[in-house]
Amino acid sequence: MNKTTIGEACHRFSSGDSIKASEINKKSLYPVYGGNGIRGYCNKTNFDGECAIIGRQGAQCGNVRYFKGKAFMTEHAIVAVANEKNISGYLALKLKTMNLGRYQGQSAQPGLSVKTLSSIEMVVHSKAEQEKIFNVINTIDNKIENNNRIKDELESMSKTLYNYWFLQFEFPNEEGKPYKSSGGKMVWNEELKREIPEGWELKHAYEIADIKTGKEDANHSTENGKYPFFTCSNDILRCDDYKFEGNVILIAGNGDFNVKHYNGKFNAYQRTYVIKPYDEKYIGLFHICCNQTVEQFKKGSNGSIVKFITLSDIQNVKMLDCKNDNLLTTFNKSLEQIDCLKKENEELLSLRDFLLPMLMNGQVTFKS
Repeated sequence: MNKTTIGEACHRFSSGDSIKASEINKKSLYPVYGGNGIRGYCNKTNFDGECAIIGRQGAQCGNVRYFKGKAFMTEHAIVAVANEKNISGYLALKLKTMNLGRYQGQSAQPGLSVKTLSSIEMVVHSKAEQEKIFNVINTIDNKIENNNRIKDELESMSKTLYNYWFLQFEFPNEEGKPYKSSGGKMVWNEELKREIPEGWELKHAYEIADIKTGKEDANHSTENGKYPFFTCSNDILRCDDYKFEGNVILIAGNGDFNVKHYNGKFNAYQRTYVIKPYDEKYIGLFHICCNQTVEQFKKGSNGSIVKFITLSDIQNVKMLDCKNDNLLTTFNKSLEQIDCLKKENEELLSLRDFLLPMLMNGQVTFKS
């Protein structure tokens, strides 16, 4: 292993360029990297290749990510391109382990200095070892990324099926043909002011599920608790006891309004709503309906000072009970597949976090 500085290990170690906010959107081809990651997309580039990107300013100051391709790097991102003795992907991994955020200045707008970072000493492996380490970790990262793509596709397919089957009523009939357009019997529903399939019922969520709110405040969490503690953020904390058990859907009543599926023992924050269907066959349908409800709520709450969902909002959600186990089973299978991918990613992330420091400090090595 060799001692060097960050700057000496790089062919390039410098910030990007400024870009107008009007040039950034969600539809253009090239990612725009700022201090906290991707800001959006634009139609021009100022980088093409492999590098480590260090967030120089922002809430996540000091964050590091590996990038390969074409992009626009802003002045709030530092681009580190390895020289001929090193590998950029390895440098990204090395820099991630160095807690670069601690080097930020103490001015009114704290940030990282290119000059300060470039002089920081570090110990690196030989180029051959760097390549092996990067390949191992990058394989795990690629698997996680691929799982996320599959998960996103499954979620998109579930939304499409929900729209096609439960809104347009074109679910497969006994002959496998679209129900409504193939002459399936429809009956008028006065409350919805539209026809629905014969035998279907419009129900409130509380008629199909037990809906409760969490009991604890944020201080209930512990560092290494035995049970998950669900809050209104995307982070899942831990706690020492549980108040809920079973196959449930959870909705954050404020914050990101995220919707989660969980099966087991857990605890929940005061404004997290716990939905447990009386019959588990409805779990997949509840999951897609809750996601739809949250999206509608977000649209309807624009402009309010405090946005939150009440227990009554959830209890009074109206949904169609299709009385068709085959349709419900399809949604359950999709949810199970999504859960499997999430669990696999959690295990892969745990493996990655375990291996990376051990590879970097030489506790784990490669056979000749």
